[in-house]
Amino acid sequence: MAACSPGNVPHVSVIVCTYRAPASLQRTLWSLVQQALNPTDYEIIVVDNRSSTETADLVTQTAAHTVTHIAYCAEPQIGLSHARNRGIDMARAPIVAFIDDDAEADSHWLASLLAVYRSYPDAGAVGGRVRGLWELSRPVWLTDELLRSLSLIDRGDELRALAWPERIIGANMSFRRSTFEKLGNFNTHLGRSGASLTGNEDTEIQQRIHRYGGMVYYTPQALVWHRVPAQRLTRRHFYQRAFGHGQSQARLRNLGLSDYPRRGLWWHVALLAKSVLLPPLHTGSFFESTLSPVYAAGFIREYLWRSDR
Repeated sequence: MAACSPGNVPHVSVIVCTYRAPASLQRTLWSLVQQALNPTDYEIIVVDNRSSTETADLVTQTAAHTVTHIAYCAEPQIGLSHARNRGIDMARAPIVAFIDDDAEADSHWLASLLAVYRSYPDAGAVGGRVRGLWELSRPVWLTDELLRSLSLIDRGDELRALAWPERIIGANMSFRRSTFEKLGNFNTHLGRSGASLTGNEDTEIQQRIHRYGGMVYYTPQALVWHRVPAQRLTRRHFYQRAFGHGQSQARLRNLGLSDYPRRGLWWHVALLAKSVLLPPLHTGSFFESTLSPVYAAGFIREYLWRSDR
């Protein structure tokens, strides 16, 4: 892999956490080595959360075709937060950016993130727009309100500071290294772990930033394209995401980190009962309304049989 002079500290470290996805990872890395920055101004760190020779070989082959420093490491502890924290420990730059292994960065992605940090010294985190690369046509039942469940987000055409609970998204986010030094890394009780669809590790750290007076910025110029495979364009997938979201909210509650203190066990029991006994009658998406009881069931399951111990 490309060597890097000890004195050449990059401006930004890009961390790609991967889990059994060498085919999509290849496209992610190809987009990263084509950034509109001096190749020595950034580094790429691939954290393999399911160590494989195929992934290691892919990283080596990619590194052979660029002067950008590319590092590879295997993180044996399964879990996205563990992998991200490992990447943070390896990163050398003052800015640490994250992109998913099934996403592709626009060529000006990193330059756009860095421009915000230079213009706004109070920025503790910066993220941008995530658009879809659709494998199939978008189903008619998939409303705009459900796009976030596919890691797609668009907060408009204006660069601005976000007010909580507005947030940037894990597929396109970055932080000052000093943010981690002051507030700590990602909470390892949260986030994806293997095939589970739990999350909220990126939400929780942004909550910490706001709680301690920091700022999170959104810039539409920092664009990432996220692949949407056919298996995610099913109602079953959205039910699984809703259940996982409920579990994630319960973990925040169990850890004393929830920003909805009144939405405890009985609030969710009531939501589940109401959704079952009194199905909502409204002009919106009926499918979308059926996700509420699934979310409540996920919360109740995790709250009573917590897995964060």
